[in-house]
Amino acid sequence: MSPLKSKYTLFIAFSGIAVTLLGLVVIIYFILAECHIIKSEKAFPLPIALDAALCFVFIGTSLLLHLSNTKSTKLTSRIATAIVICISIAVLIKWFTEIHIPLVMGMSPITAATFIISGIGLLFIHDGIKPIYMQCTFHAVTLITSVALIGHLLHVPEFYHMSFTPMSVYSAVALFLFSIASSLLNPTKGLTGIFTGDRIGNLMARRLFISMLIAVSVVCYLRLHFYRKGIIGVELGLALLLLTFCLTSLVLITIVARTLNKANAKANRATNNFRYIVQASPYAILMTDKNGLIQEVNHEAEKVFGYTKHELLGKSVGILVPGISRDAWMERRTALFADPQTRQVGFHDEIISVKKDGTEFPIEITLTPLNLSRDTYSILSFIKDITQRRANEELIKTQLTELQHKNEELEQFNYISSHDLQEPLRTVSNYIMLLEEDYPYVIRGEIKEHLQSINNAVNRMRTLVRSLLDFGKLGQNRKMSAVDTHEVTNHVVEDLQGLIKENNATVLIEGTLPKLYAYALELRQLLQNLVNNAIKFKSKERPPVVSISATSIEGYYQFKVADNGIGIAPEHREKIFNIFQKLHAEEKFAGHGIGLANCKKIAEMHGGRIWVESEPGKGSIFIFTILKFKA
Repeated sequence: MSPLKSKYTLFIAFSGIAVTLLGLVVIIYFILAECHIIKSEKAFPLPIALDAALCFVFIGTSLLLHLSNTKSTKLTSRIATAIVICISIAVLIKWFTEIHIPLVMGMSPITAATFIISGIGLLFIHDGIKPIYMQCTFHAVTLITSVALIGHLLHVPEFYHMSFTPMSVYSAVALFLFSIASSLLNPTKGLTGIFTGDRIGNLMARRLFISMLIAVSVVCYLRLHFYRKGIIGVELGLALLLLTFCLTSLVLITIVARTLNKANAKANRATNNFRYIVQASPYAILMTDKNGLIQEVNHEAEKVFGYTKHELLGKSVGILVPGISRDAWMERRTALFADPQTRQVGFHDEIISVKKDGTEFPIEITLTPLNLSRDTYSILSFIKDITQRRANEELIKTQLTELQHKNEELEQFNYISSHDLQEPLRTVSNYIMLLEEDYPYVIRGEIKEHLQSINNAVNRMRTLVRSLLDFGKLGQNRKMSAVDTHEVTNHVVEDLQGLIKENNATVLIEGTLPKLYAYALELRQLLQNLVNNAIKFKSKERPPVVSISATSIEGYYQFKVADNGIGIAPEHREKIFNIFQKLHAEEKFAGHGIGLANCKKIAEMHGGRIWVESEPGKGSIFIFTILKFKA
């Protein structure tokens, strides 16, 4: 069901029910009277003939069934409509021939004719016949019943007799209601479409028709009433009717003119605003018709293509396309008119245009169809010269390739250097050990202390080289997977139990940590480094307490590792994440200044960052974020 038809479903249903109930009430009343359930002195004549009541029951039911689109309801509706047509034809046969048909019980021939016309419209409404033809049948019924209703309202028998048995006012009202509701089954066709549309013309039609109908009806009724009372004559009545009609028309025309002027002013403002936007656009904009002729261009288009507006208007858009690409371009335009919807071209494929001086250049273009009138489209083309961007992309690709080569060289250098440095350090350590073993009586006192210092320095150097190698390897062969950070944190706490017990520390997990997609090994290393540091840099005044928590923020998970340790001065909060940066002497806090550098690298691997909030003497809160990766 179309949206517009759905809008009138309630009215259609009400009309079908009202028409059906009218017929049922008459039939029930007739049965009660015939069975003497209603006393004869209280009975009054039927408002409509019994056969007309039966037709109203069937045709009202048929209208209600048309609100459903199932096969069974369609079949039932057609059967009910066919019965109405058959009964009505029988009535006309009895009226205009000498054939006696016992089932006919007094329906007016005018009523029978309107039932036949209505039935034909309802019977073939979904049979592929043009809807306008079916609408004409309903409009004809509306016209006939309107004449009958006017006759009843103004007491003009000629209008509802029509040289036959009169159509009752009940039948006229019911058929009028039915014809209006039936025409709303195709609300955009015929006269119905004029009154149901949402354009300014439809709005004016509704206002004018209702206003003139009320005005003319009131004036005609008063004129006829005064004439019958003998207050005014025929000539004066006609003159007053003409004068009143002119005045009413003048008022309505004034109202319509003002409304249309306001609508026209709004349309002009919208057009001017659109033109200003087009001219101010940073894109080159062309509007072309179905034949590819340029209808409008903006200033940016003149700059991009090197033509003046006068040189482009009326010319084929083909002059802006290289000859080798012209056929393919025209095929795209034809496809757009066949399926008018916005399309973007040139983002992934190469689209070339040509300037006035013959220079070819790459473009990106968005094609938007404009529906200017019924079945008439123009194309609005938004064009961007991407010459500089393509050059930048090529430069970036070249630099990226060079950067990859440099990274590979650095990784290789790091690996080789680390291994090559390990060997001489190992040699120095071995010689110190041999000297101590071979010359125990010589290596004494101050010489022994010097050798021990050399050995300690070598060991520290070996550790630094190993740390540098580990830092360079961090993130290699990484693999993202589903990680339960609550479980990972528990494992970290278990691994650090020795350190925790040694320092009488407490590690708390606040709430439930999230499940997410991450690099499991690296994330575990990050948490372990932060918890280890929180315990290591403890205060002398109190046992260390470490709390770990996480929250979800827009696009990220945010983790916090808080402690009650010695804290960090504001000037050192950025420095601590640099490799080999230490704030304290080796003998005070052991370490090589690489743990937090690893943490920073791991956080950035996860699309996040890490920072610290701290107050010296009161503790620190290390905060890091992880992007919400999707599986």
